[in-house]
Amino acid sequence: MFPILFLPFAFGDTNYVAINFDDGYYAVYKYAYPILKQEKIPFTIGIITKTLSWSRRNFSPYSYLTIPEIKEMLAAGCEIASHSRTHRHLTKLDSATLWEEVYHSKKELESIFQKEVKIFIYPYGRYDQDVLPFLSLSGYLLGRSVGWGEVNFFSPYRLPAREVRRGTKAEEILQYVKRHRFTILFFHRIVPEAKYFTDYSVRDFQNLISLLKRQLDIKFLTLEAVSQKWWREKLEEILLVADEKKRRALFQEMRVPNDILRPHRK
Repeated sequence: MFPILFLPFAFGDTNYVAINFDDGYYAVYKYAYPILKQEKIPFTIGIITKTLSWSRRNFSPYSYLTIPEIKEMLAAGCEIASHSRTHRHLTKLDSATLWEEVYHSKKELESIFQKEVKIFIYPYGRYDQDVLPFLSLSGYLLGRSVGWGEVNFFSPYRLPAREVRRGTKAEEILQYVKRHRFTILFFHRIVPEAKYFTDYSVRDFQNLISLLKRQLDIKFLTLEAVSQKWWREKLEEILLVADEKKRRALFQEMRVPNDILRPHRK
């Protein structure tokens, strides 16, 4: 019998980036979407369901997306996430209201767009151990916050993200992406001139996308696709580990944290 050989697994040098837009502003459709569509870059939009409408009456970039605009972007390969019903601080809500914000926003989006919604983006990036079970019970696969950190899908409801806002340098983001195999970048509004701290100018956005696109070792994916890629690599790593103790330790990391399964608040 020949011995089983465990060869070292090489993941390559590719860095994966998921671009997110929080709140669902018209600015995304007006200014960011044409750039991303031209470059064939997928992205994820967090939608506040109470803001949805069928027609546009306000053309300010600070107004919200309409259903037809979102459908057009979905057809072009973008991904939608729930950003709650009314964008309230989830940690301050009672159980019934929290269920409305988390579960019913998901069902509203799925009913309108006829696509399964697997991602929840926390309003203001805030959550606590009482909020987490609502994501699991509602059927979400991922929950994204706003804190920096290493992307780790062993904790799928605590995903960190790097915000890009007024004054953020493209070179700074490039260095950040180069240091992390998986990066979630999130924006609020792409506008001609950045007036507020959560704005990012069209010129800066174009420069950033061009800079990242020129890097042969950077690939853009939707957030769900990043999750799938991360899990494929992690499972391949586990299966190729020869040492049994190390392999058990890696599997142990995959256990669902207890606070995700805790009974929710009353």
